[in-house]
Amino acid sequence: MDPANDTMAIVEGQSSRNGMRAADADRERVAEQLRSAHADGRLDLTEYEERVQQAWAARTYGDLDALTVDLPQARPSTRRLVPRCDGPTNGAGRALGGSRSPPGLARA
Repeated sequence: MDPANDTMAIVEGQSSRNGMRAADADRERVAEQLRSAHADGRLDLTEYEERVQQAWAARTYGDLDALTVDLPQARPSTRRLVPRCDGPTNGAGRALGGSRSPPGLARA
């Protein structure tokens, strides 16, 4: 195993990703990260507006990555999904009687 070759493979892999075409969902994800950065006070209004325009005009992942490279990565939600019961419960979160359909999921 040659560490120099491993590093080069990572760099080449990143290069090829940077050149791949971005989708609207990717642009929306970046725009949301920019909205959060603006709300947190990391970007002023002018810079936020400029970056959002650039995000929607971006063609590749590399174009999008350049817009958020100086921002902290968005953290995934720490909320967990738990079963939800729409009817009466026994105090332990279990539904009492009835033939209701299976409960959905709700955020805790």
